[in-house]
Amino acid sequence: MQAGGAELGCLQIAEALVRAGHRALVASEGGRMVPALEDAGARHVALPLASKNPLRLWRNAQALAGIVRRERVDILHARSRAPAWSALGAARSTGVPLVTTYHSEYSERGRIKRLYNSVMVRGEKVIAVSDHMAGLIAARYGTDPGRIAVIHRAVDLGRFDPATVTPERVARMRQRLGLESGQAVVLLAGRITRRKAQAHLVEAAGLLERRGVEGFTCVFAGEIEKRDYMAEIEARVRALGLGARVRFPGNLADMPAAYLLAEASLNISEAEGLPRVALESQAMGVPVIVSDTGPGREAALTEPDVPPEAATGLRAPFGQPEALAEALGALLSWSAEKRKAMGARGAAHVRERFALDRMRRATLEVYEQVLAGSGGRVPGSRGAEFRDSPET
Repeated sequence: MQAGGAELGCLQIAEALVRAGHRALVASEGGRMVPALEDAGARHVALPLASKNPLRLWRNAQALAGIVRRERVDILHARSRAPAWSALGAARSTGVPLVTTYHSEYSERGRIKRLYNSVMVRGEKVIAVSDHMAGLIAARYGTDPGRIAVIHRAVDLGRFDPATVTPERVARMRQRLGLESGQAVVLLAGRITRRKAQAHLVEAAGLLERRGVEGFTCVFAGEIEKRDYMAEIEARVRALGLGARVRFPGNLADMPAAYLLAEASLNISEAEGLPRVALESQAMGVPVIVSDTGPGREAALTEPDVPPEAATGLRAPFGQPEALAEALGALLSWSAEKRKAMGARGAAHVRERFALDRMRRATLEVYEQVLAGSGGRVPGSRGAEFRDSPET
């Protein structure tokens, strides 16, 4: 429960369960989001769920089964692969139904990896976080579409609302990032890991620098997941002479204020279930640039899928810094009014399709359907969710 889309989704549903009068137990390795879980009224259980060791998976399954029996848990919900194997074992030994959420396009390198990933479709119901992911699940595993529930990732529109962010918060964030007034901020939020493609933005920034584009700063907000990758990025920043143009502040607690500083927010990953950063950015009225992939095109409205006057962002092919530089250079060259108009369309798009209340209602409806189908009671006072550290 450090940070990330799966972790935040877990917190959001735990909150929803408690508000609806149920009891929510969350088992994880722990992390900075645990206090928020407990403040919401959920109970956290610390278990070594990140381990892929077969013996540890078995022991975790025994521990989870014990929790299910002692706490009279009605339903298990797994959000990542290692804990899903343990949750599956607990479900089979206790007869409690299992739901999984398929968050990301896990790599399929060989039969063993494919088998390992397949646990995410072995529950009674599989929640896909986007239409794109639902199609991928059906194609990879031949899963019956009736077992797949598409529930889009969602945004807390109360938190991500420009009207609620004071000028003082924005000023503090500007100071936190060491930004001067008038600098155009290009924000790429997410863990510093290869699949988030921070290196591609560094290369694009170098291209813009050589073309004489001035007045912009790239902010890479997120914790470092892979030190070797971070070292590569730092070396390229030095080689391109971009030291004054980049910031690596780590996780930022006040992301709404960070978004309000940005002229553009990027989500340029190759593969994501549904990029939450792109949704949050649009909710805050910030134009986005997304990868030319299924999830990116689903999160933001981009040409040529929609006409220019309906677009909420731009898109660029994954892994092509030159194309990214073209898109970013174009967006930075626009007038403030043009960017503001695109941002307003993005906010309306998110309010219409990706509201948090809708996601919470849909998830609890899945729980009710699964329990009714298994002969159990609809959720009354119990529930459990399990996730581990992020996996690639």
